[in-house]
Amino acid sequence: YTQENTENLRTKVKVIGVGGAGCNAMRRMIENGFVGIEFCAVDTDKDTLNTCNGATQVQIGVNTTQGNSTDGNLRIGERAAHESVDKLKSIVADAKMVFVVAGMGGGTGTIVAPIIASLAREQGTLTVCFATRPFVAEGERRAEQAEHGLMKLQNRLRVCPDAVITIPNQRVLDMFDRELPMKEAYQESDEILFRGVKIIADLIIESGEISVDFDDVQESLRDKGTILMGIGKAKGKNSTVVAAKKAIASPLLEETAVESVTNMIVSFTVHPNFPNKLEMSDAVDIISKDVKETIFFGIKYDDSAKIEDEVIVSFLSIGIDLQKEQAFPVISKDRGTSSGQGHIISPSTTSEFVHLHNHSEYSLLDGACRIPDMVQWAIENGSPAVALTDHGNMFGAWEFYNTAKAEGVKPIIGCEVYIEAEEGNVKDELYHLTLLAEDAVGYQNLL
Repeated sequence: YTQENTENLRTKVKVIGVGGAGCNAMRRMIENGFVGIEFCAVDTDKDTLNTCNGATQVQIGVNTTQGNSTDGNLRIGERAAHESVDKLKSIVADAKMVFVVAGMGGGTGTIVAPIIASLAREQGTLTVCFATRPFVAEGERRAEQAEHGLMKLQNRLRVCPDAVITIPNQRVLDMFDRELPMKEAYQESDEILFRGVKIIADLIIESGEISVDFDDVQESLRDKGTILMGIGKAKGKNSTVVAAKKAIASPLLEETAVESVTNMIVSFTVHPNFPNKLEMSDAVDIISKDVKETIFFGIKYDDSAKIEDEVIVSFLSIGIDLQKEQAFPVISKDRGTSSGQGHIISPSTTSEFVHLHNHSEYSLLDGACRIPDMVQWAIENGSPAVALTDHGNMFGAWEFYNTAKAEGVKPIIGCEVYIEAEEGNVKDELYHLTLLAEDAVGYQNLL
């Protein structure tokens, strides 16, 4: 290579932590010594930014918040972003790839992360966003605001990230066989975000430069939408295979996460003296048996690992095929009733179906009732059809549809979307619009 070619390889990859949760996760990455990545911290809160040593600190909304937090207020976050849009443009202007890391539900990350992602994509930058959903204990309002932010990230009618990986924090708790204090739970969530970024970064960055694999990785990630992540850890005999099986059964995943995917990135983190390297090909086969096109496979040696025979297996499922069924049945009558807040109202004897609204992540109804329970309740109460609306989670919809169909109950699928109040509206609220789809194509179009 000439000197000019070498310099072209030194194109910037950036991790941008947005809001308090995003900055916390970014600090975890800096502490672990990422090489070849530039870090940027974006927040309204000056005190939070001051803790982000090793990152470019970008304070936004100085006139809007006077250096304080948005206090969970989406409108304040939006005003802060618009006030500082030139700053936000500047931090993505020279990047070849951008990771946007944020927690959904607060006033800054929820609003500003989608804006940064859009600015990066508008200039053609490969943009991957890692976002967390809040714990149930953080309250319903924060959960609703989180869904609002995720819908902005995944709205295909506007410029949005190439790929979005969502980590449901409540499911992080399911990865442990003990109760975690909240501080430790947040740390584990940060660890998962760190590993998610690391899966991709380890493939494309070598000695601080862009690897020759970057174009291949870019092609696999470009315009892929939702990506799912699994993590498994094991030690001792057959640890690699055991960790791989744990990864595909990870609570972070939906049941369709490793079925009929287009591409997959698989990463192994091991001690340099790890004794079971020959098992890795078997582990890759276990994880990627249904992958249609490309598998990217990387090994990262961790000198700090205390146990030589321990392995962490992480993977990303890309290009998930959600259309397993041809169409949803058409239901013409809809005389059911809904509470609008996820609580079940018993149908009258003349109801054609009962409407259940899924207000929590994936298969949960207010954190208590799983979808199979909903269908069983409909059977016991003699309802011939059940309608489920959620906030655009395709996997929850498919589980509901398949479960109801198997039990002979007619399923109706829909989604509930947020309508933002117009500028100047005195109400600080998000309005709802419920949409029902006749078939699978219609549901995807709604999303």
